Amino acid sequence: AVIYKITREDGLSYIGIASNLKKRLSGHRRSFRFTQLKISTVEVLFDGDYEECEALEESFITQYDTAA
Repeated sequence: AVIYKITREDGLSYIGIASNLKKRLSGHRRSFRFTQLKISTVEVLFDGDYEECEALEESFITQYDTAA
């Protein structure tokens, strides 16, 4: 699993967890949040088991200030 950060063309970022990043990004690209403004970058912030990702996700959200 990975913790990832997506940044849209307007600079808004989203942090999430995925077991299969390619499949998860495909879902994001079809979602309302990313249909009007395209994804400009995708970064993997952490790679580990799912439980580790769950434990760390909130700290990355705080670090990158993406809670909104």
